[in-house]
Amino acid sequence: MRMNATIDHLQGLSIRKYAAHRRTLGLPGASAWSVQKALRDGRISRNEAGKIDPATADREWEMNTDPSWGGVRGPGEGHGEVPAAPELRLIQGGDDSSTLSRARAEHETYKAKLAQLNFEREAGSLVRKDAADREYFKQARRTRDAILSVPDRLDSVVAAESDPRKVRELLTEALEDALKSLLT
Repeated sequence: MRMNATIDHLQGLSIRKYAAHRRTLGLPGASAWSVQKALRDGRISRNEAGKIDPATADREWEMNTDPSWGGVRGPGEGHGEVPAAPELRLIQGGDDSSTLSRARAEHETYKAKLAQLNFEREAGSLVRKDAADREYFKQARRTRDAILSVPDRLDSVVAAESDPRKVRELLTEALEDALKSLLT
């Protein structure tokens, strides 16, 4: 039986035997389904005989799987990188890893900013610009109308008044009343 195990390792292992190999070593991906998925995604490869070489597959699995978040990297991508969405590869037009890393970082940054904006809007600490602009315009118009109505109300009273100090008091009082009415 020991001889068979050595022969298996020389020729390669089946999907189930490779899963058992990973289970024996205490490595993640110790199910046949995980091994099939890794093969399908190109994270590990088969040898010429169509079998899985455990030493090669273990190295490929380590290189192409990101343990920090449980995600998967494509073949040849380095550790610590976020997997590229297919649309990012198309945008960049190539597989230059530094360009892809930059694109991924920008993509994740925009997603984080969008999530923060959505949170702030839902929490009520953020308002839409168009709504704020409409409210500002409405308040500015009320202020203008209140101040411009003062001469119409006081023209005859001021014309009849000869004391400049009394005119100033009347104007001040009328303007204060106009501005106070905006606060209610």
